[in-house]
Amino acid sequence: MKFSLRGARTNELDTLVAIDEDAIALYAQAGLRFGIAPDHPFALAEYASWRRSLEAGDAFVAVDELGTPVGFATLALVDGAPYLDQLSVRLASMRRGVGRALLARAREWARARDGALWLNTYGHLAWNRPFYE
Repeated sequence: MKFSLRGARTNELDTLVAIDEDAIALYAQAGLRFGIAPDHPFALAEYASWRRSLEAGDAFVAVDELGTPVGFATLALVDGAPYLDQLSVRLASMRRGVGRALLARAREWARARDGALWLNTYGHLAWNRPFYE
């Protein structure tokens, strides 16, 4: 699969949400179901965080050869430290290097801010923690 990375556009929040909703299906396959409505306070807080990243220029998307977004990473400074807020890839684009490329871009972003990148993730899922380590 050919893809490239670019800065996310401020009007792409709905695109990020759609990518994340698609990616969540992988967690459901592992028995982790979220069941959070889009208007739930947690979801609204996530979307607000992603919107701040978009507005600050701290979000990146992976696009396929047709220019269609297939993955994204949103970043922020939390207590002054570089933080990977979210990294999601559409199911059909997983295991093709998209997530690795987004993570590498996030690490570059963190280095430019003189800090190590930190994040929270599901360590009990076989594929999740090793990916970030």
